[in-house]
Amino acid sequence: DAPVGVCGLRLATRDGLTNAVLFHVEDLPVKGNVATDKQVPLALPACVWGTFTEGTLHRYAITVAANERVSFECVSHRLGKDADPLLTIRDAGGRFVAECD
Repeated sequence: DAPVGVCGLRLATRDGLTNAVLFHVEDLPVKGNVATDKQVPLALPACVWGTFTEGTLHRYAITVAANERVSFECVSHRLGKDADPLLTIRDAGGRFVAECD
């Protein structure tokens, strides 16, 4: 029942409270962290979480109909992370369509 968006999260223990960390709450179906050279099928709408590691590749295969619009969002900066993801879109034949850095 938490609202969607970025919020602070702290853990209470017998020894006290932890430092606050930023946490993102999402209401979309979630796919776990996958770093592989093989495409992982992904049904839309979806939210993918993961850990960025320099030089790793995360590949997802989605189906998009003609004239259908799809948006992508990376929330790493809102969580205080220094990530610079590159999104490359290819068609079903593997040909380059678009890229966003």
